[in-house]
Amino acid sequence: FLQIFLTKEHSSKTELSYIQLMIDEINQSEKIINDYLSLAKPDFEHVEMVDASNLANKVSDLMNTFAFMSKNISLKAEVEKEVFVKGNQSELNQVLINIAKNGIESMRSGGVLTIDVQKIGLYGVFKVTDTGIGMSPEEIERLGTAFYSLKEKGTGMGLMVCYQIVERMKGRIEVKSEKGVGTTFRVFIPLWDEGSV
Repeated sequence: FLQIFLTKEHSSKTELSYIQLMIDEINQSEKIINDYLSLAKPDFEHVEMVDASNLANKVSDLMNTFAFMSKNISLKAEVEKEVFVKGNQSELNQVLINIAKNGIESMRSGGVLTIDVQKIGLYGVFKVTDTGIGMSPEEIERLGTAFYSLKEKGTGMGLMVCYQIVERMKGRIEVKSEKGVGTTFRVFIPLWDEGSV
């Protein structure tokens, strides 16, 4: 109904701004609820062979639009072919989108987001690098903790869900960052082997 009101021509500029604000806050509430649901009802029983290269390219294409809407941000994908991991495609998709979105939002005056995929030992590794504001060692230490966020309206739930998803897939997340230089997230997911069920 708010979206319908937003299209009405008789509303004043002030009224329209209030309606838009309400819509934005409802969207924010929906995001927080979805994060809580991911914690409460995780889909960890469904394990499949995931084409990591294909997934990274899809996330890259999707985030291109978001980067385009932000100021002066370009996106690069450097993806090694034939990397297959053991996990849950939709949840991995959620992890990568969340990390990439955070990276884009950290580049307040433009920059470059790079998504790449490679094999390291027994893992397929998704690497997401931004040239944003960066973090201190103390801030990195608190990542993945509920209610800790570097964003004005953040709850910290998004990254907490990411850490739990990756942990359930027997993987890990490593973060390197430098204030004023940027941040790199590396998401390690076990490679698929033919004996996997």
